[in-house]
Amino acid sequence: MLKALIKNQKIRVDAHKWGTGESVRWDSASEDIHIDKETVRRIQGRSVKVRIKIPINSDRSVQVGIIGTVKYIDQATAKARKEIVEEIVRALSDKQVREAFVNDLLKIMENYPGNLSSLEKARSAVNRLASHFGLSGDIKEEILRHAERKLTAVITVFREAENSYFITLGQGGITIGQNPLPVDTIRSRRR
Repeated sequence: MLKALIKNQKIRVDAHKWGTGESVRWDSASEDIHIDKETVRRIQGRSVKVRIKIPINSDRSVQVGIIGTVKYIDQATAKARKEIVEEIVRALSDKQVREAFVNDLLKIMENYPGNLSSLEKARSAVNRLASHFGLSGDIKEEILRHAERKLTAVITVFREAENSYFITLGQGGITIGQNPLPVDTIRSRRR
């Protein structure tokens, strides 16, 4: 299970052409399909937001950046890179888990706009992704977004004990993460 990748954070599978409605060519390195991961780390006694970009269809290098100002940025970046890479390696170390996730991700990405052609297809894609993160439990909420009578996004919020997790499948990509607010707080803020 890949829940460690999203605990108190989020990941996003991104290809910058997705929002245009064009098909994304997975096999073309010029498409720059990548996983963005954002997390907060304690560096030099301060909480800083760290972003890592992991290319998944090219041999581009992994990029790690600190969002905001940190004294001795090179040391902070090196420490953050090491921590995040170790976390990702641990989560993806099981070959069967990794291959199953990548295979489902490939199926979803092959014709990404087609996943939003119907609610049934969108839900199927969300459920396939959710299973890899152990999010097949109680669905707290499903939010549908439309534009010009077309489905543009499905946001599914999952409840697990006191935590909530979400998967967003939309024109801009796929985002999977843990909501920083408890489930009941989400509900009360929307009222």
